[in-house]
Amino acid sequence: MLTTETIEAALNLYEGGSTHHAVEQATGITREEAEAVANAYDAGETEQLYREVALAGILELAAAGLRSGQGWDEGTLGDVLNEIGHVYHPARITPQSVSANQGKTSGQK
Repeated sequence: MLTTETIEAALNLYEGGSTHHAVEQATGITREEAEAVANAYDAGETEQLYREVALAGILELAAAGLRSGQGWDEGTLGDVLNEIGHVYHPARITPQSVSANQGKTSGQK
């Protein structure tokens, strides 16, 4: 699984000329993850990859809380939506827009 630490380790290896296989072996990430890091590196988009991996961690924590029955405390939805907006700048998602669109996605008018 990609983490900020494995991304950093993979980037250091790629900068040193390592192959995908060597990165996989040294970091424990999958071939697909190694290729994702290499593609982000080649495209100059490593900061975006870091943000996406951090967001995935936040979403996993939120999902674990929901699955455990703890639910969300007040403001958590807004915090999660702000993080999504931070990672994907064009996204203009707010709690109000989610509430307004719930009926549309469930087939209600």
